[in-house]
Amino acid sequence: MAGLLQAAVIPVAAQRVSMTTSIPIFDGHNDVLLRLYKSTSSDVVSDFLRGEQRGHIDLKKARAGSFVGGLFAMYSPPTSDTGSFMRQMTGGRYAVPLPPPLAIEDARKSVIGELAILTRIERASKGEVAVCKTTAEVRSAIGRGKLAVVLHL
Repeated sequence: MAGLLQAAVIPVAAQRVSMTTSIPIFDGHNDVLLRLYKSTSSDVVSDFLRGEQRGHIDLKKARAGSFVGGLFAMYSPPTSDTGSFMRQMTGGRYAVPLPPPLAIEDARKSVIGELAILTRIERASKGEVAVCKTTAEVRSAIGRGKLAVVLHL
């Protein structure tokens, strides 16, 4: 994966960059799909495409912040209550026990659900979002002004 990222980086270091220059950002990891999967919204696709108050990344925020693409994680969350788990990760202490392993059906359900959301986003975006599998696809998407999405586990 490091080769994909290195090859896809847009060479800005050699260019003269002013304080008003927009530098394209390609993020190494985000949890957008999990956030949308766990959302209680009735239309997570529109939430992502049109923008929303919550969340750190949606298409509107991406455009405003020069976010051209990134690695979108597909993650299977624990099915048990993680409230205590999250509370343990405070005060600089992050060495906490892992939750119990997921049943394969629970893991499959969340990953398929996240993939289905991304597929619907790509279709509804009218060409604004592109799921990319190769460096050439990432470069092409960025070059055409699309949001380049690379899936990862």
